[in-house]
Amino acid sequence: MVSKHNIPRTLLLDSKLTWKQHILHARNKFRNALRLIYPLICRDSTMTRDNKVLLYTAVLRPILSYGCPVWGYAAKSNLKTLEISQNKTIRMIVHANMYMRNADIYKALKLQNFKSYIQKLAINFFDSLP
Repeated sequence: MVSKHNIPRTLLLDSKLTWKQHILHARNKFRNALRLIYPLICRDSTMTRDNKVLLYTAVLRPILSYGCPVWGYAAKSNLKTLEISQNKTIRMIVHANMYMRNADIYKALKLQNFKSYIQKLAINFFDSLP
């Protein structure tokens, strides 16, 4: 039986390898980081949209995707919590109303959705192995 361990860089394991604890921990870290930089990327910020997206991709997205080659096979319901966090942040950056589709927003910003992004990271990781 595996007990809960905190591996360096906070990759959390549980006994059934569901990755739920790690994903919830990543979501909470993402929310805390978002609170810190909220004045820079909120709707009322004077930063350009490109700079807001750059700030998101450089600071926030790595928090969500850390260790994704390992936990990328987690249940869809667990991955959905991270995807929702990403969608909310992207919608806030572009001032999207409720009628704009997420797929259209990602296409306009030339960003990948969360699932395809972690798949790309996992493929790159496994291709780089000897």
